[in-house]
Amino acid sequence: DEAELKRAIIKRVLNKVNKKPLEVAKHPVGIETRIGYVRKMLENVDTNGVLVLGIHGMGGLGKTTIAKAVYNDLMEGFNGASCFLSNIREKSAQPSGLVALQEQLISDVLM
Repeated sequence: DEAELKRAIIKRVLNKVNKKPLEVAKHPVGIETRIGYVRKMLENVDTNGVLVLGIHGMGGLGKTTIAKAVYNDLMEGFNGASCFLSNIREKSAQPSGLVALQEQLISDVLM
């Protein structure tokens, strides 16, 4: 059906256009091993649905840098929408912070 083909083409183009790489430190020190570990872990995941990856630990260990680098490597393979939420602790501590994070998540996924 021609209409279905048009919808599929539009969806594919929008997925390509809307994906922008995240800014990562130019020379991150000592995190390549960790990035490789996360990539390898994600390669072994068999999913046809939603996948959420949480990275936790003490501040300053490079969690955000690792997540951004992995996202940039894998973003072309995402079907549909993807969303990257950073600085959750700081944002959620603000008045209405959790609501703002939820709104950002919904906006990023639906737009």
